[in-house]
Amino acid sequence: MYQKLFGQTEEEQMQYLSKRVWVTAAGLVLVLLSAVFRAAGLSTMQSLCSAVGGVLLLVVMFLWGFHAVKALLGLGGVGAIFSGNVVLGVVIFVFAVLLAYVISLVIALLGIGRYVTLCIRARKGVG
Repeated sequence: MYQKLFGQTEEEQMQYLSKRVWVTAAGLVLVLLSAVFRAAGLSTMQSLCSAVGGVLLLVVMFLWGFHAVKALLGLGGVGAIFSGNVVLGVVIFVFAVLLAYVISLVIALLGIGRYVTLCIRARKGVG
């Protein structure tokens, strides 16, 4: 399952997951900072961190989910969806985007868990 979602080899998986895990962590840190700023009464900083963190998480969750939908449904790319009938392509694309947002949290949690596992293996030297 991990090979289909994140890459064939552990090196490919580490390369794929490291970018997304760090961007996800940055978004979560910004959202947590907004909660701290809200408790401190700094509404300007709270709204700024909340907006930036929310947009960052929205984009990265879409990336987690859409890549998984493409891998699980066997879609080659966005252009392949529209290659036949354009109307049917739009329907399939909207369905794929909605499905991507629904499963993005599960895929993100699987990816973060796999990234942690790969980091632990790399530190122990187990290949």
